Amino acid sequence: MKKTDEKERKLSKAERKRQEKFEIKKREMLSDGYEMKEHTLGIVYANIMAVVVSLPLMLPMIALYIYFNWGKGSMRLMDTSELVLFGISVVAFIVIHELVHGATWACFSKHGFKSISFGIMAEMCTPYCTCSEPLKKGSYLTGTLMPLFIVGFLPSVIAAYYGYVWLFVTGLIMIMGAGGDIIISHRLVRYKSEKADVVYYDHPTKCGFITFER
Repeated sequence: MKKTDEKERKLSKAERKRQEKFEIKKREMLSDGYEMKEHTLGIVYANIMAVVVSLPLMLPMIALYIYFNWGKGSMRLMDTSELVLFGISVVAFIVIHELVHGATWACFSKHGFKSISFGIMAEMCTPYCTCSEPLKKGSYLTGTLMPLFIVGFLPSVIAAYYGYVWLFVTGLIMIMGAGGDIIISHRLVRYKSEKADVVYYDHPTKCGFITFER
């Protein structure tokens, strides 16, 4: 999940720094003839819809697990050792989720990882990753959705095939955790601009993105 967009929320020092950096980029883009539009989500709406949109994606994974493991010992609850592996994997995959965002966007960014910031939104105990460079639509979309595949679908499929219940449940949680990314990606894909030149900028403090168009 990305950052909340609560207007009343007090920004952290890192967020204020990103906001200042964004204001510089904003003035630069506007002076070059771009128009700016915000595309952001409310935190309550994002959290509710994250669950709604992720459930249909989890069902095929559950069906796949049942297909490979019906009648086998894998159709059971986790034992103590698996619960430990599950707890460790959830924490590790949350970190990897954000690293995948950053690594993917860095591949498309002119300044690489220098344009990538990581942090934790203290009020919600939510980690986030953001890119401070404007990107083309395909690049921004790829970076937004990549964690869904790397730490969501991939572990779920592997776990379903081998019957690793702890890894499978972790994968499902990661698919749900990517719900906000799915919502943003849906909004990104649906947005059609009449302008010929459009770039996408990850919002420095809110859940969503900004378009610069000319």
